[in-house]
Amino acid sequence: MARVRDYKAEYRRRMERADERGLTRSQARGHPKRGEPLASNIGRLPKADDALNMAISRMRRGEALSRAAKTAKVSPKRLRRYLNLHNMATRQGRTWRIYDERMRQVPIRSKGALKKITVKGAKAAAKAGGAWDAQGRMLATHDTDRLGALQGEGLTDIHGQFHPFETDPNTLYQLADMDGDAFRELYQIFG
Repeated sequence: MARVRDYKAEYRRRMERADERGLTRSQARGHPKRGEPLASNIGRLPKADDALNMAISRMRRGEALSRAAKTAKVSPKRLRRYLNLHNMATRQGRTWRIYDERMRQVPIRSKGALKKITVKGAKAAAKAGGAWDAQGRMLATHDTDRLGALQGEGLTDIHGQFHPFETDPNTLYQLADMDGDAFRELYQIFG
């Protein structure tokens, strides 16, 4: 006689195991969203090095895969495999759409301190870089009008905590003495 299966209990256990592994609900179900790798690939995913990151960055700006790979001195096959295994890209006709949702550690000046926070995706990292640049230009030119665009803006880290950008000129001058060129030293992509 066949065993009667309890599908609800099986599904609940599957979701609990996924939570333990740090997977999203869609990954646990077997249908990851764009930018999320398949759960079965996570243990054997290749890591990105500087050359792969440079090629992906060039592709995000609209460059073809083969040209981006050649410029970064990476095999097109290796780049294509990395994009497919990480579920980071889709083809639309002859162009690639990149969904780079990898975690990045970025430095920001917030609440009177230099902080390293982890954000998800290239857009959040670009926003951090833009704020860092605006703050640096204010420090170089002493033009406080450059900070107007940062008023009320900030970043939310992967834990859901909001970090507002520092806009007080005096605090920025104090932080500038401590941090040097911290952005290049602290920026890091995970995965």
